[in-house]
Amino acid sequence: MYASSPASSLPADAPLIVPAYHSLPGADAKIFLDFDGDVTNNWSGYIPGISPAYDTDGDASSFSSGELTNIRETWKRVAEKYSPFDIDVTTQDPGNGTDRETVRVVIGGTGAWFGLSGGVAWPGSFYNGYPNTVFVFPKNLANGVPKFTAEAAAHEAGHAFGLQHQSAYSGTTKLTEYSDGDGVTKAPAMGKSYHTARGLWWNGPSTSGYNIFQDDLAVISNSSNDFGYRLDDIGNTSAAGASLNIDGGGNISGAGIISRMTDVDYFNFTTLGGSYVFNINTAEFGATLDASTWLYSSIGTLLNSATTSSLSEVLAGYLDEGSYSLVIGGAGNYGDLGQYTLSGAIAGAVVPEPATLSLLALSTLLLRRRA
Repeated sequence: MYASSPASSLPADAPLIVPAYHSLPGADAKIFLDFDGDVTNNWSGYIPGISPAYDTDGDASSFSSGELTNIRETWKRVAEKYSPFDIDVTTQDPGNGTDRETVRVVIGGTGAWFGLSGGVAWPGSFYNGYPNTVFVFPKNLANGVPKFTAEAAAHEAGHAFGLQHQSAYSGTTKLTEYSDGDGVTKAPAMGKSYHTARGLWWNGPSTSGYNIFQDDLAVISNSSNDFGYRLDDIGNTSAAGASLNIDGGGNISGAGIISRMTDVDYFNFTTLGGSYVFNINTAEFGATLDASTWLYSSIGTLLNSATTSSLSEVLAGYLDEGSYSLVIGGAGNYGDLGQYTLSGAIAGAVVPEPATLSLLALSTLLLRRRA
């Protein structure tokens, strides 16, 4: 079994009803974040008994507005971790604990039945017949701070999918069971990521040995779990790309997911010429994507790029009349995957029309421009 390490209000105003959040509705595989309490009398020899509901104000019989806000943030953080995969992170009970369908993450209490830890899971329990329930103990995680709770939930679900710990070594000597990466900007989600800016899927020495590397992404997406990566949402070439969403005022919007290390998303647009600004923003909470962006002409010439150390990026400049592709990808480091949104504006943008009208509309606009 694997345990995650421990991390060093408003009046109650709602019953124990958790809003039904879904990160990928319709996906067959699910991570069910269970915040409203649990009773498990046999967990392969352990007796967890009653796990109270998630509680930060001392009243486990109802959720305050603050607790509901925390629940939403925790869900969003876990959803970001698993966004590359064909799995729905949800707060709605799927009604089953079937192997290769649902892993249930019980979030509540101190886990006194087990001992001081952030949570506990049986390795491979999503597919190997062990109890398909894992536990997270928010009372040991700074009283349920969403970041800590989410890191523990993603970690314990990772064990259910077959992941071991990412450990740190000096030569052949193990320094710590839980690697904390660089200790500041990033750490393995399967190590100790509570106090770093990002907890990422990792490819490094595992608890099994200094020379036994664990490729987290390969393990999660393997045939034992049987859900793999989600389908690519935006094409990886200009020909397969999507039309950039532009309104009548030239404002842009959009969203996507970088789901693989080689994934790039192409957004195509046409302008009659003018200034532009593109904002590529990573996830609101727990961003795992370090975004990069590039702007290409219709013949593939690189015109501008933003690949800074910031997770989000901005492009700005001036374009001549023509067609272009805005391209979004990761920074190229292992684990730079996740969700992003687009905003900004293009002066002179040609607003996409339905396919049957687009050529006529574009011709009319170009004639007006040249008149």
